[in-house]
Amino acid sequence: MKSLPKWALVGICLAVLAGVVGMVSQFAEKSFIYAQGEVIIPPELEEKAAGIRTLFIVLFDTANPAPMPYGAIRWPLKQDPKGSFYSFTITKDNLQVMRPSHRIPKTLRIKARLDRSGTAGMDAPGDLTGEIIPVKTGSTGVRITINKLIEG
Repeated sequence: MKSLPKWALVGICLAVLAGVVGMVSQFAEKSFIYAQGEVIIPPELEEKAAGIRTLFIVLFDTANPAPMPYGAIRWPLKQDPKGSFYSFTITKDNLQVMRPSHRIPKTLRIKARLDRSGTAGMDAPGDLTGEIIPVKTGSTGVRITINKLIEG
């Protein structure tokens, strides 16, 4: 029996390996998207947002009357928010879910908060917020407008 040249053996091994990698990537779990979109601040509030470097996006389950959010994510900002200042994709990989045992909501209320202190918690004086409701889970093209200054 005649043996294959080394280069042919290496080629066959590489082809088999490429096929296995391709099959695994087809069946690998994709990260679930809760929502995808952008956060906008109108020109009349841009001055009030100057110096704020923390954006929280908080998800609430519209079917749950409790005030506790389903989950939240914190993003640092590199510059003052202006216009359409942040594009987001919220996935199961980057969302901090408050109660992992709860089912994924079908419909969301999504709140964006420019947080002056940079710490999680309730809205505080100087923060700016905006929200959108209802948002079907998995939606893309979501636009959240920051339209409220928390007075103190």
